[in-house]
Amino acid sequence: MRKNIPAFCVALGLAVFAMGGQARAGSVGDFPRDDATLTALNDQQLTLVHAAARECMSMPRGPKMGRACMIASVEQAVSLSGDEQLKAFNARMPTSMRYNEYRTMIDVKRVFSRTDR
Repeated sequence: MRKNIPAFCVALGLAVFAMGGQARAGSVGDFPRDDATLTALNDQQLTLVHAAARECMSMPRGPKMGRACMIASVEQAVSLSGDEQLKAFNARMPTSMRYNEYRTMIDVKRVFSRTDR
């Protein structure tokens, strides 16, 4: 049990650091909001979420460790992608939806149709 605490702290720290960097890197004011672009970016980001879920949830850890691993993996993959639109899409997505494998396009469109951001 004691061995898991430092690993959890490292994973959580990496996730928080990556999310902070994503918010700065992904703040694009003229983000395209057309259906084709949103669908393509949603599919790209969901592919990263699915890959992280397969990788992290299959490891012998508790559910909280798996979740931290998943967040860190997704953020790292988005950061390394080099795709500024994907970074902006990921940064704008609320945390409750960003790592949700089962989100719908209706929810995604609702997030990107808001003009307050």
